[in-house]
Amino acid sequence: MKRYLLYVTLPYAYSILRPLEHEIRRRGGEAAWFIEEGCPVVLEEGEVRLGTIREAVAYNPVAVFAPGNYIPDFIPGVKVALFHGYAIQKRIEAVDDHFTVRGWFDIYCTQGPSSTPYFKELEKKYGFFRVYETGWPKADTYFSPEVQRKPQNDHPVILYPPTFTRNVCSAPHLMAEIDRLAKTHPWDWVITFHPKLTDPGIIAGYKRIAEENENVIFYEGSDKMPLLQQADVMLCDSSSIILEFMFLDKPVVTFRNSHPGPHLIDVDTPEAVGPAIERALTRPEGLMGEIRSYTMHHEPHRDCRCSARVLDAVDDYIVRGHAGPKRIFRYYNLLLGSPADFEISLLNIYGSKYMIRMPGNGVEQFHFRAIFNDFFYPLLFNAPVFGNIKKLVVRETDITAFNPVYLVLDILVHCIPFAAVPLLQAFYLDVLKAVGFRLII
Repeated sequence: MKRYLLYVTLPYAYSILRPLEHEIRRRGGEAAWFIEEGCPVVLEEGEVRLGTIREAVAYNPVAVFAPGNYIPDFIPGVKVALFHGYAIQKRIEAVDDHFTVRGWFDIYCTQGPSSTPYFKELEKKYGFFRVYETGWPKADTYFSPEVQRKPQNDHPVILYPPTFTRNVCSAPHLMAEIDRLAKTHPWDWVITFHPKLTDPGIIAGYKRIAEENENVIFYEGSDKMPLLQQADVMLCDSSSIILEFMFLDKPVVTFRNSHPGPHLIDVDTPEAVGPAIERALTRPEGLMGEIRSYTMHHEPHRDCRCSARVLDAVDDYIVRGHAGPKRIFRYYNLLLGSPADFEISLLNIYGSKYMIRMPGNGVEQFHFRAIFNDFFYPLLFNAPVFGNIKKLVVRETDITAFNPVYLVLDILVHCIPFAAVPLLQAFYLDVLKAVGFRLII
């Protein structure tokens, strides 16, 4: 029996991974969930959770699936990127962050014409992963007959799910106007936030609107699908959830969208939101035609078999063998003169953080924590060289979750005579890992 691991970092992962779990079970396979610490646990009856990293490693999955940005390298199995949305360029940027290659994945499962061609170019450029156009597993849910049914509401329902991205988030700008519209128009409102939108002032303000208006609900659950089904119109800014709502053949009003087009009713002042919603509720024929064309560009796979194609891609990848070593990509590309536009330096220290320039946009900051197995832990901690840095090191059995933001690993800075050469640093890391030292990177 094949085993698969479903890797969850944020609540939106559940609705993306569940169609895949259903297909795994339909084929006679077995699926288990690993949920990072701090993420709400919203499992259904009969779903299996692995509670620690050690359990995840021992589970020995054929493949690991993640809608997030990473999968720990030391978990066995083919690492599969499923994405948490579509390439809609919600920020003002030359290349969508959707296409950032971080070095964690063996397979990228793309969705359609908006993502596949560019990822195919990246596949040629980097050479260590393969790209398969499968469609998005969550699309299996959207295009099922029961979800495509039109809502029957007594009053129009407006869904407001603003994005968390600071430069484009509409929540600070529309709070007063939404409060006014809730008091003056015969509409019901459902307000829900992305899990990364955590500003306490904004959250408190919208909760107050819900408390003061009977026709407003502030929804904090992880499953947004019922909200999308219920609503007649969405008010948003530049979130990928816009496209998901349009899959249900429904119009969207946006506030200062980063890439407006004929498929949207975009406004740039709060006062224009109300009239725009009134127009959207009439479902203009031209607007609806643009919506259908736009959604087909992003997701042409509407046969409810996207999850099946993802599993087929894993099988094909295993038969063909690995595309190339990710470790070379991470450590050696700069020295070997690769065209990968890649730079890494563990000795480039800013305060207590190591700065790593990854392929794609800008610099990502990581802290590192060491994990020693149970044999080496007491041996190393009895050595006087470690001094007061013991608190930065933990035993493998104490680890219950993986997160790429960890405490700085002072051992590598102060206790090992590193040469200021990335290749030699990489050699030290590999030797340490070989003798029982596990560095999460």
